[in-house]
Amino acid sequence: MQAASTIPVFKLYGEVQGWPTPDLLHCESILQ
Repeated sequence: MQAASTIPVFKLYGEVQGWPTPDLLHCESILQ
């Protein structure tokens, strides 16, 4: 299997921060 050269990103509903770069990531903690 060939590795992907790009990772698809999606702007999530409710995001208010602008995307200054193409690699901005959205992270959330997972409650245990």
